[in-house]
Amino acid sequence: MDEEKLNMEERNIDPEIVEKERAKFSKEFLDNQEKSCEIYRQLISAFDLQKSGTYPEYYGGAYIDEEGKLIIYAVGEEWEAQKYISEIVGESKYTVKTAQYTFSYLMQLMDEISSYKISKNNDMTALNIAAYAIIDAENCIEVELKDCTDDKVTEFQKYISDSQAIKFVETKGNYSPEIKVMSGDEISVEAGSGSVGYRAHRRRGSYARGIVTAAHVANGTIYDSNTEIGICRVSQREGTIDAAFCEITNQNYVPSNYTPEGKLGLVEFTPPAGAAVSFMGNISVFRLGTVRSTNAAVTFTDNVTLSDLVQTEKISHSGDSGGLLYYNSSHTNYRYTVGILAGSNSVRSSFSKAENINALLKLDRY
Repeated sequence: MDEEKLNMEERNIDPEIVEKERAKFSKEFLDNQEKSCEIYRQLISAFDLQKSGTYPEYYGGAYIDEEGKLIIYAVGEEWEAQKYISEIVGESKYTVKTAQYTFSYLMQLMDEISSYKISKNNDMTALNIAAYAIIDAENCIEVELKDCTDDKVTEFQKYISDSQAIKFVETKGNYSPEIKVMSGDEISVEAGSGSVGYRAHRRRGSYARGIVTAAHVANGTIYDSNTEIGICRVSQREGTIDAAFCEITNQNYVPSNYTPEGKLGLVEFTPPAGAAVSFMGNISVFRLGTVRSTNAAVTFTDNVTLSDLVQTEKISHSGDSGGLLYYNSSHTNYRYTVGILAGSNSVRSSFSKAENINALLKLDRY
């Protein structure tokens, strides 16, 4: 029996579950999405954000529409943006539409809200903010308020920002960490249980091998049922990540890059809003969902706020925290690592980005 089939039996992932989830999206959508994500990767790579630190002034964001086609927002003269974009990605299949706000401006607004949340942590206006996110497809920021009455909206606009790029909605329930060795496998600690994200090793000492999960899941020794399998070596639950690296100390356990759609790749990638992504968790097992925001911030029930998260519609359940989110490119037979589950409310799931996790915890993939 080949390794992939053996692993599917070990995880008890019924192939029918995988096919049922894939059937949520048409073949036409997935084929178009493949081309769209490749164009998007080229575009974002050309911006060289690590060096420049910002997006071009003509760029208003991007998303994948309901047909799987890439829409790129341009601010200013549409023809001028089209010229710049075509120089990067050629005359590929994408559509340029005019938008009001640059992506840099939306990022700036996100920073302003985060700054207020951090500096005024116990302020009633700050406490009323449940989450806020760039809604890429709408070229705006959506702020979720616990109390979304006119008075509370006016209060936000007075103390934080009155930008017309911000819209307000009432939050749908509290955001909670999903507490309850392959990606999606259950791991347990004294406080509860969660899920395995992906395998990695640390860039220091003996390059110990282990797994990444959520920081609120791992604290000290981790177990598979009653068997001790490893120990948490480093964790962080602030800023942009809720993540922990756990060294696997039990020689009978070997971390795997298995997914039911094929081997998980070592490259991190945040696909555009509208893209179909795959999730593996201990309780949910395997789900497909759609990226809603490429940059979201959430305040959880213990008053911890995390930023620069990927957000989807709710595809997770209690016990899934730390589970793996990835993007499956069937044309290239490659699975890009997107992130791990931080938590959810009744309508959304939020994920720490793998690129942020690996940079901050000093991890390498293998």
